[in-house]
Amino acid sequence: MPRVVTREERIQRLVAKTRKRVDANSDGSRSLSQAPDSLLGTLVREAGYERSSTKLLETLEQSFLDADIATYPEITDPGNSAKTRIHFSTGTSEIRDCRSRGTCSPKRRNSRDS
Repeated sequence: MPRVVTREERIQRLVAKTRKRVDANSDGSRSLSQAPDSLLGTLVREAGYERSSTKLLETLEQSFLDADIATYPEITDPGNSAKTRIHFSTGTSEIRDCRSRGTCSPKRRNSRDS
């Protein structure tokens, strides 16, 4: 009988899969249109959940940060819905968002205003 995969293992697999996608985009693109992305609802389902919760989103965000994967927008942003597209990059790179004015860090949207 096959072993049941725990939710923690599913989150680890999701992070590893995302890390591979970020590494495959090694040209260091600074454009959201070229960065790997996923819908938030897809991330939640791949983590083994049917619905998102604050605790789950915090766990996902921390798991990505631990793997040096930055997200834009932040997964924990309260304005996100299941259809929000989450972009991924290495923790040290910046992504240019054409919809906002200027360069934004994937973790901090309004870094120019700080």
